[in-house]
Amino acid sequence: MSFNDFQVATSRSRLEITYPSST
Repeated sequence: MSFNDFQVATSRSRLEITYPSST
């Protein structure tokens, strides 16, 4: 798991929190 992957995972998680119905 690279640092970039961590950033992507964090970004996606934040997007899901911000837009939970965007799934």
